[in-house]
Amino acid sequence: MQIGKYTVPVCVGLVGFAIGRLTVVITPMTGNLPSENFSIMVLVFILLMVALAVFYIAMKYDQPGLAYMGMLLLVIIALPKVFDYYSSTKSAIPPGDYLVLSKYKEQIGDYESAVKYLQKYIDTNTDEELNDELKKMITELKRKQLADTKPIEFESKRMMVPTQKSSEGGRSP
Repeated sequence: MQIGKYTVPVCVGLVGFAIGRLTVVITPMTGNLPSENFSIMVLVFILLMVALAVFYIAMKYDQPGLAYMGMLLLVIIALPKVFDYYSSTKSAIPPGDYLVLSKYKEQIGDYESAVKYLQKYIDTNTDEELNDELKKMITELKRKQLADTKPIEFESKRMMVPTQKSSEGGRSP
């Protein structure tokens, strides 16, 4: 019985399944590849294909140690670095929630944080009309922040400064 003719199709199917599972784990909200992060997934796919090619060539030339070492290096070094990069570029907060957070911070009087969240939303949003409205809101929040700040009051205390001692040994006033 020849098992070789079934090995490649089964491996391709398993690799496809693994990539699908990774996609669901990486993007848990939708399960689809978002367009801005598609390049990361293409990079992972290319890394896997190169690793499989190296594995196949090494096994073909009777070098299983090299093949397994290459796969081990890929799994231990390359893929975690790619996923760390992806995690660092991906925001943990959905862009729409920045508006909610900003409104909440405004209600409790934390205008500085409200401005920060509005600015983060502007950075992720492409709608120019909405961005102009949000910039007006930022200006209004800054005015509120300035209006709420209390003037700094300085308290002065009278200090006794020693002067030259008089001949009686006391202090002069």
